[in-house]
Amino acid sequence: MKQILILALAGVVGLVACKKNKTPSPAPSPVTNNKLVVTVWNRSANTYYLYRYDTTGANPVLLMSKAFPNNSNYAAPYISDDGKKVVYTSNDSLFMYDMASAASTFIYKHANNSFNAPALNPDGSKIAFIATEPSLSYRSNLYIINATPGASPVNITNTSYAYWIGGGHFSSDGQKITYTIGYNADNAVYISNIDGSNSMRISEPHGFGNSDNYPAFTTGNSRVIYMSSRYSGYNGPFDLVISDAAAGSETSCTRLTTGANFGVDYCAFPWVSKNGLSIYFIAVNTTANGAYNLYKMPVAGGTPVALTTNTDVNLIFCGVKEVKL
Repeated sequence: MKQILILALAGVVGLVACKKNKTPSPAPSPVTNNKLVVTVWNRSANTYYLYRYDTTGANPVLLMSKAFPNNSNYAAPYISDDGKKVVYTSNDSLFMYDMASAASTFIYKHANNSFNAPALNPDGSKIAFIATEPSLSYRSNLYIINATPGASPVNITNTSYAYWIGGGHFSSDGQKITYTIGYNADNAVYISNIDGSNSMRISEPHGFGNSDNYPAFTTGNSRVIYMSSRYSGYNGPFDLVISDAAAGSETSCTRLTTGANFGVDYCAFPWVSKNGLSIYFIAVNTTANGAYNLYKMPVAGGTPVALTTNTDVNLIFCGVKEVKL
């Protein structure tokens, strides 16, 4: 596996007009190297891919591919903020993949559990993951573990009967984590400290089939964006919603309805850009061609723009993250 290439986006430096008393030219704006890393599952080949894109959706580059046996329970790989490490799960085991050496390191195993939804904190020192216990009516919990072999995980949610746990996603300072808990297809969004203390529900359950999923922090550690079916029921269409724990409010970013806006009925995996101005997310029109694509829209609302033009229904886009390379 080749190491991630770093591609700089050229900055534009303006010329400063000369005056009688010359003053130093202002320093140029810093050049940003931010890229989008998109997780794609090829369901016909049972293989996960990580692709790197420019923030405009241009110049796709394959970073990683990982095939899994047909009988395995696998979870989407999650890349670190610096683009050097990838965490993934396979059945009841947790692994860390090094992009430079293309080598995987075993981190943790818990027999007879099913692991999924791995995520790294900003400095890559901790991993969050979901463990489900089939022998206990598929009870799930969210755990955090140090990203070193032999470490022991800490149960963050510590539920004894939750049917569904989703998430988690760390805040930019690494001190908070957001996730969802559901007992009857009615998932609600929570925030807590990374040791599980001070847990706070920031969205309201809306009954069976009306759930909130795929939460991610926007900026700071109190505002969270997520997918919600509360307005339309289990079959969608789904909205993107922002909840502000500090303000105790929920602000709708956009209503994505079939035939309206840009004609999709499913959106998920929202991610807010590092400058806090844009939302990246995955969307699909399940009643049309059924192909998944990457979209971008302003945080303040507006018409989403497609960044990719995928038409292959076997390629399931299942995650996006902005990475500073």
